[in-house]
Amino acid sequence: METYEKALDAYRMQNWATAKTGFESLLEKNSNDKAAFIYIERINYFLQSPPDADWNGVWIMKGK
Repeated sequence: METYEKALDAYRMQNWATAKTGFESLLEKNSNDKAAFIYIERINYFLQSPPDADWNGVWIMKGK
């Protein structure tokens, strides 16, 4: 749980490298961790298209 909380905090602070490392660590322990997989996908997106500096951590789905 501590790894998840640290990764999520890093994600919310837009510290993508730390967040990604944390979520990848969770996937190594449990390859079925859907939340970690989703966060890694989002981080990869944000690495290509960073959110604004005032981003509040909310993910807005643009499709289904």
